[in-house]
Amino acid sequence: MRNIKAVLMISVSVIIGVLSFILWKSNSELRSTSVFMSEDVRIINLNPEDVINVFSNRDEGVFVKASENKYELKSTNNIPDKEVLRIVFSNEKKILLSNTKFIIYIDIENNMKERFIDLTKLDYFGNDRSEVSVDRSGENIIYSCFNEKENMKYVYYIDVKEGTGIKIGENPIEDFVDSWSYNSNYYAYGDKEGKKIVVFDVENLEVNKIDFKRDYIKKVLITNKGEVFAEGNKKYVIRRNENYELAECVIAGNFLSSHKNMIISFKNGIFYGYENGAMTKLNEVSEQFNVVKQVNHNVLLSDESGTIIYNIENNKLHKYSFKYEYLDMIIPSIDGNRCLIKSKRYNNRIIGSNGQYYKVKDINLMKIIGDCSWIDEENIIGIYYTEYDKPIIFKVQI
Repeated sequence: MRNIKAVLMISVSVIIGVLSFILWKSNSELRSTSVFMSEDVRIINLNPEDVINVFSNRDEGVFVKASENKYELKSTNNIPDKEVLRIVFSNEKKILLSNTKFIIYIDIENNMKERFIDLTKLDYFGNDRSEVSVDRSGENIIYSCFNEKENMKYVYYIDVKEGTGIKIGENPIEDFVDSWSYNSNYYAYGDKEGKKIVVFDVENLEVNKIDFKRDYIKKVLITNKGEVFAEGNKKYVIRRNENYELAECVIAGNFLSSHKNMIISFKNGIFYGYENGAMTKLNEVSEQFNVVKQVNHNVLLSDESGTIIYNIENNKLHKYSFKYEYLDMIIPSIDGNRCLIKSKRYNNRIIGSNGQYYKVKDINLMKIIGDCSWIDEENIIGIYYTEYDKPIIFKVQI
């Protein structure tokens, strides 16, 4: 009898021990993990068959070739009158066009074949004030919209190739700063009031919300490793491999961009690179030059005599004789060694950093200079509208 009681007591003890371990393990994992999916994890199909069939013919595509360098957008009832398209991304392989209601992905390599993404399919779609942020590959998009009725800003991730999207965040604060990692694997944004920073892992579709509450945020950058750097009155690093632990860091100058796993900053004419806790000098200009604008990986600087474009990708300086203050518009080429400018003082033209001026013969380019984009160092694309409000996309070779 005693042996039976002893066996029962041992069995009960083992069971209790196992259950306690499981409970401890579960609680430990819950405490340690900080990565979670957004509240709405449902994948939204943004280009369902019925939309594609209505909008375009699969075999012919949205654009039909009108001449050697022009493509006309087909007339459909899906495009509201005077719903202006703009170019949000371009390179030698693809073009992304967008307005408040849809995005068109154009495959240059595949005879301008297109994909149509209907933003109105998003659960909390609102076009009161919307923004589109594209990664450097042109395959991932962050679409954010502020819904005035709900006083809420919704943030969505969109996979351009798959035509799917998920909601990755919502916030009553409209004013955000954001950035993509160089390898397009991570996207980060933070509200300027400094309450939260959100990190989105593209490959795993994981969202991490970090309570910041340290400082007003001027800039947020993220590296290929998923490390987040935030700049306010001080500078902070949030390390992914340390469960997004927040710490202050010492980096000279103001943040400009991330390049792979390096943070690029600028102070007193010097471009710095910060990586693995060490600062290096990358390049240098005269101290009189100040940063006036940043376009992708091109940083524009100006002083009283001229303009310099610093290309982060190649760590090169391109010097121009025109003054930035006299320009109405400037569109630097991908490498920064040419610029399309609009100016009453210098006229509308393309200028090379070698001092060469290029005449622009296509009158349509001059009409829509603000709606142009470089696809490589030799070619520019643009959109203009006919008298019947029909959009035409055209290419101009320099």
